Amino acid sequence: MAAASGISVDHYTRLEQGRETHPSDPVLDALARALQLNVDASEHLYRLRAATSSPRSARGDEFILGQRMAALVEAVRPNPAYALEPSRHRVEGACR
Repeated sequence: MAAASGISVDHYTRLEQGRETHPSDPVLDALARALQLNVDASEHLYRLRAATSSPRSARGDEFILGQRMAALVEAVRPNPAYALEPSRHRVEGACR
């Protein structure tokens, strides 16, 4: 898909993995063309970029996610468990 859209493989990989959250208009246009998106799907692609949270609110979201992940791990006690957050932080639980 990177070659079809004319963007570098590295940049495409960062987009795909969520490490690049604010692609430029030309990049989104190229991806929409390569994916042969219709007008509605292209607009949705732009809305996805606009919906990315600011770094400040992302930290709050990470905190809430961490709490939820910890609750999930706690819920399966006494069995050992772990969960991975999107940032690959590990939330663990141990046997009692």
